[in-house]
Amino acid sequence: MNGYTTININGETVGIKFGYLAIKEFSLAAEKKRDVYYDTVNDEQQLSFLGIAKLIHCGYKNNCEIKETEPKYFLEHFNDWVEIAINDEERKKQLAEVLKVFAEYQYVKRLAEMQVNGEETKKKIVKGITKKSKATS
Repeated sequence: MNGYTTININGETVGIKFGYLAIKEFSLAAEKKRDVYYDTVNDEQQLSFLGIAKLIHCGYKNNCEIKETEPKYFLEHFNDWVEIAINDEERKKQLAEVLKVFAEYQYVKRLAEMQVNGEETKKKIVKGITKKSKATS
């Protein structure tokens, strides 16, 4: 997969492109706010709903960068979008698809094979995301 998908925010189709810049921005943000973007469930770290929103927001900003347009949506919009998925079956399916696109993106898959500081960082990220998407299904 090429790491691209779309979602609907406020009646507008919004492009989400997971790529190097998106992953870099999310990683830096997660370093600073690990306790906000991750939850510990059964002794394992997984993305919180706000963490998922941040990941999608980073993908949106990356898409804007590639298209050379100014972002008009903020983390708040993506957080609202993710929170609606808690009780909306159609949105849950869309969220699961977004997370699948992220997990299957070739750059993310390559990161899964790399080790950073002796720990398989990306595997933990994807594992946490996958668990969260299953929990919302």
